[in-house]
Amino acid sequence: MMKKLSKLMILCFLVTFVSCSDEETLDNTDLGTADLVADLSSYTNSPFGMYKGVFTTNDSQERGVITIQAINDDVAKASLTTLDGIEILFKGRLVSNISLSNEYSFEFRSFSGTDQFILDVNADGSNPQVRVALHNGIASTMTVVKELQRDAVTMNTGTYVFDGGITSGTFSFVFNTGDGTGDDTDITTQVMTNAGTLMESMSNAQSGCATNATNALVDTCAISGTLTGSGSLAISWAGAHGYFNDATVCSALGGTWSGTGVGGAAVSGTFVSDGGCDFGCLSTMDDTSGTDGQDIISDPVNAIASITDSGNISVDTILDNVTLDITHTWDADLEIRLVSPSGTTLDLSIGNGEDLDNYTGTVFTDDGADITAGEPPFTGEFAPQGGTFAATYANESITGDWTLSISDTETGDTGTLNSWSIAFCDGIGAGVSADIPTRAARKPELSKEEYKRSFGSKEAYQLHRNKN
Repeated sequence: MMKKLSKLMILCFLVTFVSCSDEETLDNTDLGTADLVADLSSYTNSPFGMYKGVFTTNDSQERGVITIQAINDDVAKASLTTLDGIEILFKGRLVSNISLSNEYSFEFRSFSGTDQFILDVNADGSNPQVRVALHNGIASTMTVVKELQRDAVTMNTGTYVFDGGITSGTFSFVFNTGDGTGDDTDITTQVMTNAGTLMESMSNAQSGCATNATNALVDTCAISGTLTGSGSLAISWAGAHGYFNDATVCSALGGTWSGTGVGGAAVSGTFVSDGGCDFGCLSTMDDTSGTDGQDIISDPVNAIASITDSGNISVDTILDNVTLDITHTWDADLEIRLVSPSGTTLDLSIGNGEDLDNYTGTVFTDDGADITAGEPPFTGEFAPQGGTFAATYANESITGDWTLSISDTETGDTGTLNSWSIAFCDGIGAGVSADIPTRAARKPELSKEEYKRSFGSKEAYQLHRNKN
C-alpha cells in the first residue's frame, strides 16, 4: 500500500511538472551555489554524484552527450550538448525516495522549457536509468553510467551504415571505467535505428591496448561486443579505439558489425564516431601502382590499380594519396578523375594549367593545396578539386579495382600516362562519420543566444559554463 501511494505521489508530481506554464522564468540564481565535491569517489555507494552518457532522439535525428550532477536532496543540475554544439542546461531535484524499492528519482527540466528527463538510481548509486526524456519535445533515449573519478567516463557519439552506404541510425559508446584507456575498460553501447528500435548493451570488451608503432603519441585498442533488440535483432560488432596518450583529449573509434536483422535476414555494415582525431596514418603506407603507359587521346584512359587488402575508408582505413606523372601538351585539355570499386567518382583536376604542359610528381592528398591555383607541372601536394577522399569515399570498401580516368577534351594535343599509384594506411574513425541530417539543420530550434538569455545575461551563462 505504501509503495502504491509513493508511486501515486510521483505521478502527481510529474503531471504538475510537465504541465508547468511556459511563461515561467528561471534565472541563474535557480542553480544555487552547491556543487559536487572534488573527490567523486566520496559518492561511492550513494545515489548522489556524477553521471555521464549519451543521448539520441528516438527517430535517430539528433544525438549528443549528457552530464548529470545529483548534488543533494534539493539541488541537481545537468548539461546536454548536441552534436551541433548547442548546450542545454537543466535544473533538477530529488523528487522521491521509494524506500521499499530502494530507488531514488531525480527530475530535470531545461531552462528553455523544451527538454526534460527523470533519472532513477538505486540507493547505492547502481543501475542508473533515464526515462521520460524529451529533447525539443521529441521522445528521446539517454544511456548513462556513474563516474567516480573526474573525467573518467569517455563518451563517443556516432553512426552506423549498412553495407552499400545506407545510413541507418546512431551508434554511440560510453567507456565507463578508468579513464577510457587500458584493457580494464568496460563499454556500454547504445544503438537507435531510424525506425525507433533501441539496442543497448553493457560489459563489452576493450583489450590489447598498446602504443602505436607508427605514431607513438597514440594508443590503440581492440573493441568488441554484442547487441540485441526486439524480435530477432542481434548483432556483433568489432573495431578499434584510439586515443592520444599525452595531454591531448581526443578519442575516436570505428569498425564493422554483422548479424541478424528484422525477419532473420543477414545484415552487415560499418560504424564510426562523430568527428575524429588527427591521428594520421597508424601503419606504413601500402602503395599500389596502377597500369600506365597509355596514350591520352580523346577517349578516356582508364588505368586500373587492383587492391586486395580489406578496410573501409574513414572507418579503419585512410586513402592517403594518389600520385601521378603525365606528359601532355596543353594541360587545360585534361580531366582527371578517380573512380572507386563502388563506382563513386571524384574529380582530381579538371581543366587546369591553361596552355602549359605536364603533371610531374603530382600528389593528390586531402591536406594539399588548391589545384586550381597551381601551375604546371603541378609538382607537390594538391587537394582533389572535387572534395576530400575521406568524405567522398566514406564507409566504402577499398577492396577491388580503383580507376584513374583521364580524358583529353580537345584535339591537336596528345600525351601519355607515365605512372600512377594509390596509397592506403590504417586509421581509426578517420574524421568523417555518416551524415544523418539533424532536425536542427532542417528546422532551427532555439539558438545559443536564446539559451544564454534564459540565464538572464551572457555573463551568468558563462559563469555557469566555467564552473562546469
